[in-house]
Amino acid sequence: MGTGIGALSTLLGMGGGTLTVPLLVLQRPHPPGRGHLGGARLAHALPVATLRRGFAAVVALIGVRMLV
Repeated sequence: MGTGIGALSTLLGMGGGTLTVPLLVLQRPHPPGRGHLGGARLAHALPVATLRRGFAAVVALIGVRMLV
């Protein structure tokens, strides 16, 4: 999966995280409430819908930048 994500993100000119995060969300690599790091407190304090909207906005901005 890593090689495919790396190749696709290179071709699209965007960070691999924009493809990796949705993949990890779909696979749910750990149960909710476990595997958290101290630097992720804000992400855990915000509602999931807010995080998803923010991530969608970042991806949309990257797409617009690619078109301009």
